[in-house]
Amino acid sequence: MNSADINWFRGDTLSSTFCSGAHCNDAWAFTEADNGNWGWVPEVYLSSSSTTWDPDLRSCGSRASLCAPFQP
Repeated sequence: MNSADINWFRGDTLSSTFCSGAHCNDAWAFTEADNGNWGWVPEVYLSSSSTTWDPDLRSCGSRASLCAPFQP
């Protein structure tokens, strides 16, 4: 996923811990990548989430389908 000023996230879940340098987090956000594929990104990369999940995102639990994009 390319870096940008605005990213779109559908929700998040708690899973395995991911570390980037000294920053670690067990929260993962569900989003659409620049190539159109949907998947999970560690929230350690989100500026709003330092050591816990983002309270502004809906909880997906263990099922991505709860946060999947709307399909008409």
